[in-house]
Amino acid sequence: MRILPLAILFAILAAAPARATANLDCAIEDKRLKGAIGALMGSLPGLLQIHGEFDVLLDGVPDDFRKISLVGDNLPHSWVHGKELKLHAYKERDGERFASFELIVETKMTSDPNQYRGAYALKVSFLPGKGAESKTVTVRGRASCSLG
Repeated sequence: MRILPLAILFAILAAAPARATANLDCAIEDKRLKGAIGALMGSLPGLLQIHGEFDVLLDGVPDDFRKISLVGDNLPHSWVHGKELKLHAYKERDGERFASFELIVETKMTSDPNQYRGAYALKVSFLPGKGAESKTVTVRGRASCSLG
């Protein structure tokens, strides 16, 4: 009689759908921007355990925006739909003078369904000093992402 309840429990667990996760990694490496952002993708909408590090190699960018670390709060928009994978990262400076880092990655699936290639657009905006007009530096380049 003890076997029957265990058999029923096993049957229920075996019938439950599997919950898979995949690692998402997006990389950028050129003369102006180097770095990567990674996360876990599950069966639920949104990304988990988001982490990213970027080195901004542009002239004129504030020193505190040359190395950017990203976490979940810095990725307000992301989606994988059909053959497209897109990320929107944003970070502002804490303090008196405004500065922001905005990175948009737009990629499309290659012939390998786990590989995505496309472009990025980086915009760094900041106030150079008190009373100065804001300045924006914008660059574009290539990005690649993978799911595994």
